[in-house]
Amino acid sequence: MFLGAVMALAMPCCAEEVAFQFDGREWGLGYSDENEFEGIQEYVLLGETVNHWTELVTIQAFFGLQEKTTPAKYMDGMMEQLKKICPNIMVRTVRQGENDVMLEWEVKDCPGQENQYEIDRIISGKKAIWYLHYATKKLPVLPERRDKWMILLNAATLESP
Repeated sequence: MFLGAVMALAMPCCAEEVAFQFDGREWGLGYSDENEFEGIQEYVLLGETVNHWTELVTIQAFFGLQEKTTPAKYMDGMMEQLKKICPNIMVRTVRQGENDVMLEWEVKDCPGQENQYEIDRIISGKKAIWYLHYATKKLPVLPERRDKWMILLNAATLESP
């Protein structure tokens, strides 16, 4: 199934889903998995796979985590781990609120890591912390592409199905 429009991304376990719009190109679900603790859906462009991609959209849900931490604390822990692997990572917090955080980061010339740029949004929901990623290996990232994905991720909402 390839998508190019607005869709609701739901994990079967949850009483909420992410309403999200792709960028108009043809994206398809390349991988999906879920257990009692977390769920993941990875979307790739037509002709690509989750093992061989140039751009990737990932939606993750960490069930119950919203009761233990905040999006900002989750982001801080994630960036701390990335900095251990890639000390020269570029990270910029775009927006930080009580229930969500948006950031961008880039790694280049890091041993064991492919060069990539990512825009992330972490949202605290009723049943989970939701982690939305747009990643690209096409560096440098074009300003128009960056701006488009900032708008799309920022516009994503959590809704009751």
